[in-house]
Amino acid sequence: EAWQLVQRSFEKLKKHRKTPAGLNIWTCMVKGPRKSKQLRGYLLLEPTDVFSEVPYDNPVVSLADLADKEASE
Repeated sequence: EAWQLVQRSFEKLKKHRKTPAGLNIWTCMVKGPRKSKQLRGYLLLEPTDVFSEVPYDNPVVSLADLADKEASE
């Protein structure tokens, strides 16, 4: 499908960070005042390769691995 071609083309650019397990896609937790959800996507090595200005961090989004470790402590 078309989205798979775009995804593979992006991965070949090697502009993203891989997970410790070697996966391309990271899982993030979105925790708002009422709901919690998961979000999956790439982490860019250098955001300025894509954005002219680096967007601010979203305070309700955290990496799932870090959120899991903090919850277990």
